[in-house]
Amino acid sequence: MRIRIHILLAAVLAGILPAAAAAQDESQGDLTPEIYYLMPEFGQGMIWFSNQGPAEGKLNICAEDNTLRYLDKDGKEVVAASIDNVVKVQIDTAVFIRSEGAFYRIYPVSDEMAVAVRRDLDIQRDAQRGAYGSYSRTSSIREYSTLYADGVTYQLEKSKKYPFTVSETCFLYTGGKIVSFSKRTLRKYFPQRKDDIDVYLKSGKSLPEDLSDIQAFLTRLSSGESL
Repeated sequence: MRIRIHILLAAVLAGILPAAAAAQDESQGDLTPEIYYLMPEFGQGMIWFSNQGPAEGKLNICAEDNTLRYLDKDGKEVVAASIDNVVKVQIDTAVFIRSEGAFYRIYPVSDEMAVAVRRDLDIQRDAQRGAYGSYSRTSSIREYSTLYADGVTYQLEKSKKYPFTVSETCFLYTGGKIVSFSKRTLRKYFPQRKDDIDVYLKSGKSLPEDLSDIQAFLTRLSSGESL
C-alpha cells in the first residue's frame, strides 16, 4: 500500500533536517525555481526505493545539492535527510534515476536506451563583489543565459545576490546503468554499427551535444539509418 510521502519520509528516511524549510529560503537566494530545482514547480510524484515499496507526495529535487524536497501536510518545504535507498523518482511525467548521489532525468529513445541528463548548479557564495558590480573568484565564472526544460526556454537573469553557473551533461542510460556518451560506449552498445560510427567520426564530424540532437542520433543508430 502506498504511504503519503510526508509520513513515509519522516518515519523511514532517517529523519528530516531540522529547520530545513526555513533554511532553504536563504540558500536559494533570489534564484528562480526553474534554476534552483530540477522541475519548475513542486508536482505530484512517486519515489521508488531499493528496500521497500514506493511512496508518493508533492516533490521536487534541488539542482544545487541533489537533495530530495517535499511538501509536508502543512505545505511547508522539507529536505529529506537520508535518501541512500532512493533509486527512482517520478514528478508529474518526468522520471529521474538516482546514481552515485546524483539525479539524472531520463529521456527515452527506445525500449533499451535513453538519454540521461544531469544538471549541475554552482551558486558561488564565496565570490566577492567588486567595483561596478563585478565578481571575482579563484576559478573563472561562467553564466548561462538560457535553460531548456520540457520544451520551454527560460532566460536566466543574473542573480542580484550571488553569481552562479548552470550546466547540463548528457549520458546514456541502458541496462539499468548510467554510462558516458562517447565513441567507446557507442561502439560497445551498438556493436553492429561500429564501422558506421568510425566512418562518421573520421569524416570530421563530432558527436552531438544537445539533447534533441543526441536523441535523433541514437534513433538513427537504433534503426539502422545512415548517420
